[in-house]
Amino acid sequence: MLPIQADVTVPVDTRLFGTINLNVPIDTTVPVQFTEEIVINQTFSVDTTVPIHLEVPIDIAVANTPFADTLNDLQARLELVSEELNQPLIPLPFDQ
Repeated sequence: MLPIQADVTVPVDTRLFGTINLNVPIDTTVPVQFTEEIVINQTFSVDTTVPIHLEVPIDIAVANTPFADTLNDLQARLELVSEELNQPLIPLPFDQ
């Protein structure tokens, strides 16, 4: 809808009294309905930095290498440290 509100001055020739100006009020609403397709076809360059987090799983067969023994030993030591971290630093008498 398009509302229109205006006062228009219209000169009217009366022949007897000459030309007089009349104010004509205009108050209306014009129904407007349209759909227009706008096609934008333009190429432009974008230069920016996009943060990205990428995880790539890597499977390396080490079971039949000397490195496997080192990894197994390291795992055993880490498990031992983990168990020790769950224990209090100073044994309390009521924990026994």
